[in-house]
Amino acid sequence: MEVSPEEIDKLKMYALCVNFLMISAALEFGTESDFIRFALSDCLASNIISAEASEHPVWAKLGIEMTESEPIPAYNPYKLLRYSNDKTEEKPLGYWKFPLKKVKLPPGWTLQRGCSCGWNFNLSSFILMDDRGNVVETMYYFKNC
Repeated sequence: MEVSPEEIDKLKMYALCVNFLMISAALEFGTESDFIRFALSDCLASNIISAEASEHPVWAKLGIEMTESEPIPAYNPYKLLRYSNDKTEEKPLGYWKFPLKKVKLPPGWTLQRGCSCGWNFNLSSFILMDDRGNVVETMYYFKNC
């Protein structure tokens, strides 16, 4: 098919438009998998565990004390920013919806991310380690994750 010079100019004006369906990450933010990805390591480093994990019998067996934890601010790098004309309005601060506990561990004991490999792996697994580097117990932050 031949195209005349007048038609070539018309073709150059043709624009390709691609439409995307965009589902905001903010709609589903706050799930257990989000928490595991963005906050679990920091919480374990601060000796903060989920209320679910605090029910494990190892805590009572070892006599380890727990207190309620302050809420942990939610961080979502994909959340869209909210625009406002009011310059004095502060951006609302979101918190993770999960109840959390602060654990008072003996000196040298730590909580670390667990292995997520194996047949029945759980990405929220973590381990309680003693001061000699021995694994005391493997637990799950969230049971159904």
